[in-house]
Amino acid sequence: MHDLKGGGERFEAPFWVWNAQDPQRRALYVEQVRDHWRLSDDAGWAHRLPADHGDLSELAQGLSDLENAGIKIRPRALTTTMYLRLFLSDYFIHGIGGAKYDQITDCVIEDIFGLKPPAFMIASGTRLLPIDLPDSDGHSVADFDRLLRDWDFHPEKVLPDDLAPEQKEQAAELIDAKRSLTSGGAGLGGRERHAEITRLSEELRTLAHNRRDELFSQRQQAEAQQHAREILTARDFSLCLYPESSLRPWLLGAPDRTT
Repeated sequence: MHDLKGGGERFEAPFWVWNAQDPQRRALYVEQVRDHWRLSDDAGWAHRLPADHGDLSELAQGLSDLENAGIKIRPRALTTTMYLRLFLSDYFIHGIGGAKYDQITDCVIEDIFGLKPPAFMIASGTRLLPIDLPDSDGHSVADFDRLLRDWDFHPEKVLPDDLAPEQKEQAAELIDAKRSLTSGGAGLGGRERHAEITRLSEELRTLAHNRRDELFSQRQQAEAQQHAREILTARDFSLCLYPESSLRPWLLGAPDRTT
């Protein structure tokens, strides 16, 4: 929403204007020039209408002639909802976005018409598309990022379950030696201990070399599932994508729901 432009006798009106030959809607500008109104769109189109001198019949005829000539003048959103609320509806129901918008409408009604704005209600609900979501094994992308980091620094945490017996024995010896070093044992200085821990981790990674590719593949799959779920659980799909058979009962039952 932006402030309407204006200065002197020329003002931007709260309407759009377009025609069949040029369907791009543009702001409508109105200027009083002596005995007539000059309408324009600031893009080359202009038209004269008789000024109002107490008799609206000529002005109404001029607007009707414009419509018959294919010139469309239509209200903007705020103007439309303001007219509906003031003249046509007993009660207006908005979604969250429209309700925030109509707080501005309330100010316009009070300032221009000097009226207390009619109340409106806010209704909101989330209905997901009736599409099965991708299966998940319970592990998120962040989980696999942590496991991949463990492969780099703590490979003993991600060793595969199908190691051969001799590999399991080797892994147990390497893990015991690394645990002894990380607890400050073996009587080595800091630099030597770090070098030995690095060597032991490298041997453990050799035993788990296939595990990294497996984890990376699983991470990619989890990322694709997460992306698909984000799309399929979005709230902003068009109403026409929902089957009436599932949407109608949900809408009609809305007043009875508490969740």
